[in-house]
Amino acid sequence: MVRNIAAERQANDEILVDMTNAETGVRGYLISRNQSFLAPYDTGTAALPARFATVEQHLPGDPRLRGRLAAERAEVSAWYRDYARPVIAGATPDPADGKRLFDAFRASQAAVADMLDRHREAKIDELNRTQVGTLALVAGCLVIGLVVGTRTAVVTTRRLVRPLTAVTEAVRSLAHGRLVTRPMPAGPAEVQEVGWSVNVLADQLDRVADERASAAARLQKANDELEAFSYSVSHDLRAPLRAVTGFSHILVEQHADEMSEQARELLNRVERGGQRMGALIDDLLAFAHVGRQELTKTTVHPADIARECLADLSAEQEGRHVETLVEDLPACLADPALLKLVYTNLLSNALKYSRGRDPAHIRIGSHAESGATVYFVSDNGAGFDSRYAHKLFGVFQRLHKSEQFEGTGVGLALAARIIKRHGGQIWADGKIDQGATISFTLPVAAPS
Repeated sequence: MVRNIAAERQANDEILVDMTNAETGVRGYLISRNQSFLAPYDTGTAALPARFATVEQHLPGDPRLRGRLAAERAEVSAWYRDYARPVIAGATPDPADGKRLFDAFRASQAAVADMLDRHREAKIDELNRTQVGTLALVAGCLVIGLVVGTRTAVVTTRRLVRPLTAVTEAVRSLAHGRLVTRPMPAGPAEVQEVGWSVNVLADQLDRVADERASAAARLQKANDELEAFSYSVSHDLRAPLRAVTGFSHILVEQHADEMSEQARELLNRVERGGQRMGALIDDLLAFAHVGRQELTKTTVHPADIARECLADLSAEQEGRHVETLVEDLPACLADPALLKLVYTNLLSNALKYSRGRDPAHIRIGSHAESGATVYFVSDNGAGFDSRYAHKLFGVFQRLHKSEQFEGTGVGLALAARIIKRHGGQIWADGKIDQGATISFTLPVAAPS
């Protein structure tokens, strides 16, 4: 069962890869109308039926999981029906619609992957409990038999007690973790069989632990390679981008009189687009750098860091009525530079999205919750639809149009990565036109 779930998990991950290939092909074809760009689309589309068949073949009987998979398949069908096939047929639908449909599929695929992971872990735990419980029961029965036998034969007792004690200790070790030293089966045949069963169970648990460690190592390697790739690509894009924006600026500045109004506006749009792309690249580089930067944890005082960030952001408060409240915050264990980056992004967002309020209220505080300290930054700004709160911390994910609020959609993703690297959690609460609150947890520093 555990191996089947692992196969389903891999097939579900491959569905994401195939859909990404298909989406890449359609995007390239929409831009160029060149049939050669559809090669990834054809490859991904051809592989999808087999991927879904693999997942369904070994799918556990959980109706919720089957419902999630059906939803994932439905999102795939919707993307093909409402976006991919119309594009290939010659239509020019809004790319935002395609992104929305693909994001819906990606959310369904992630939900299936999460349920498969939790189902696999539950099966492993159930297997461990069942086998350990059975062995403990057998050992207990043998102990009872041993007590009865001691009344009739001391020699028999000596032959049973030591082997059975070794088996019992082994079962207890398994119940608390790995069995480092395997018991050497001895004594009567029944005790020897129990000893061999304990050893087999220990080997199975070791293999499961090794598989999980190997999977974690592969995931870490893939994340490292992705970060390195993003860093390299971002660097490679900067030089041609500077050339495009620079030459556009020169043309507008030095040859404006020779151009029509339409030509000047087009060049201005090119320059603005280049500047926005430059900001995206800078943010992508910062995002990749955070994943590679070594943490230097020390005791820090978040209130001091928040005040320093507000001072740095004074330019964004000029000409506005902004009321800020920085409460006394408990000290925590964190990298000071990275924690400042978190507060800079959260406060910059609070100032930006409360721009239309007079006065704007921004509060930096904390409270205790379930034995942990929760730090937060709240505002009375534009807020957001809480149904899409999970999208806030994705790279380039934005819930407001760029015409309303500038930005690249990387700031909250950067903050989330920093908090998670510290072993904390981050989440968002908000309502449309009623403000937003970004909360996170960090390890609290020990009292001096």
